[in-house]
Amino acid sequence: MKTLRPVNKIAEKLNETGLFEWVKTDDWCLGKLIEIQTKRRGIVMVASFCRKPDRPICEITYYWLPRSEWRLSDDDCVREIEDKRFNFSALTSDQVVDEIIKAVPQW
Repeated sequence: MKTLRPVNKIAEKLNETGLFEWVKTDDWCLGKLIEIQTKRRGIVMVASFCRKPDRPICEITYYWLPRSEWRLSDDDCVREIEDKRFNFSALTSDQVVDEIIKAVPQW
C-alpha cells in the first residue's frame, strides 16, 4: 500500500526555491494541504494531497485563487480558477516539487 508523500518535506523544498512568499501545511479531512502564497498578483495555491478510502493513491488538486477570494469552508472548499488533478503515486518528492512549480500560472 502506498502512503502519502512526505508533505512537510515537499513544502520545505518549495519554500527553499524562493519562488513563493510563503508555504504552509495543514491537515484536512482526506489528507494534507499545502498552501502556497505566490509572489504574482496575490494568488494563493492549495495543493491537496488526498487519500481516497477506496483507492490508496496520492492525488494533488490545485486551486488557484485571488487572495481576496481565498476562503476554506467545511462544505464546499473554494471557487476554483483552475483545477488540475494528477496521480503522483509513482513520483518522488523532488518530482512532485517540480510538477507544482511547473503548475504556477504565468499571469
